[in-house]
Amino acid sequence: MWCTSTTSCSFNAVSSKVKYVNGGLDKASNAIIDCSSSKGRTGFTYGCSSAKAKIGYYLTYSNTLLIQCTSPSNCVEFTPTVNYYDNADSTEGSNTIINCAQTSQMITCAAEATNSGFYMSSVPNVLIRCKSGSKCKTVVVKNGIFRGALKNFTNGSK
Repeated sequence: MWCTSTTSCSFNAVSSKVKYVNGGLDKASNAIIDCSSSKGRTGFTYGCSSAKAKIGYYLTYSNTLLIQCTSPSNCVEFTPTVNYYDNADSTEGSNTIINCAQTSQMITCAAEATNSGFYMSSVPNVLIRCKSGSKCKTVVVKNGIFRGALKNFTNGSK
């Protein structure tokens, strides 16, 4: 259910795996609404449930927005800048990072497979460290030279 004001709500059909910020009664313990589909004998079944948030960022219903969770009970939707973001949905078995890039007039985000090394984040002194076989982690840095995870870049972008 999607409510845009105290007097305007509508039903949104779920057609794929997507996350929303939970505005319901259980938002303090389950700050995310996780929607997904499963294929059965008679076709696809779609459903949503509230879920405990992990600290990090989530892709959402729009590729121009992200959800940022700073604690399991505090998540907000925001418009990202061009950067890499620590994917809260990433696992050791499927390690991905969120890449938000400029495409014509807008910034769009998508999950992509990681390389070993460091990615720049949206916070100036925070890098995202990725290693093969383990989930990426954010690290606060003071000084130093770090091996970037991006390959085949010859200019100073990202």
